[in-house]
Amino acid sequence: MKTLLSFLFVIAALNTALAQAPVKVDNDKIKQATSDSSSKYYYPLLMARWKLLDNSLTEEDCRHLYYGYVFQPGYNGYADEQTALLNKLWEAKKTNEALDTALGIVQEMPVSLRANFNVVIAYYAADSTHPDFQNYLNRYKMLMAAVVSSGDGFTCETAIKTIKVSDEYEIIYRHFGIKKVGAQALVFPCDKLAVTPNADFAKSEIFFDTSASFNSFKFSDDGHQREKKRKKRKDKD
Repeated sequence: MKTLLSFLFVIAALNTALAQAPVKVDNDKIKQATSDSSSKYYYPLLMARWKLLDNSLTEEDCRHLYYGYVFQPGYNGYADEQTALLNKLWEAKKTNEALDTALGIVQEMPVSLRANFNVVIAYYAADSTHPDFQNYLNRYKMLMAAVVSSGDGFTCETAIKTIKVSDEYEIIYRHFGIKKVGAQALVFPCDKLAVTPNADFAKSEIFFDTSASFNSFKFSDDGHQREKKRKKRKDKD
């Protein structure tokens, strides 16, 4: 499994290691484009192509798929990709069961970087000659490129914009190849994480604009319950 992870890490990182100018994410424009049935970025059409593993999708298409997902019903920035369960299945050499599980998860979370990466691992472990192994690998790399193009991560003002907390760690580990993550702090709208610098990321802190995840939690049932408890404590004080 270590050899598998090392191999996939190298493959995933190669596609996105080149420096590029950040592309500012305009949420209002993305919401408008993905809601307009006459637009080429109309979300149901893009998602249908995505689920069919359409290789003609561009990085801009992936940008609209990823950031447009927050405007779709059921979006949750904290949903669990069940990586722990998948790791147990791989360790038990239940590769076919792991593949079926990973494919089920990615259907529920189609633009999660981690969910897509887990499918790549599962295909490689079960049958690396299957054509969908390369299709999912290409899809993962294109999605990663679209997300990391949103910023350089050096400051909150130039943060990399994510829509899932787990995607922050995918970018840290898979894209930048950072091996160690330290303290984490919320500097709204950003998540600031201490990291060990390397050749691909020379700073000791990396910033992610995690406002979409934060807002999804704030307005969730769990978020409402925590806010009620916080207010009760404040009233008692």
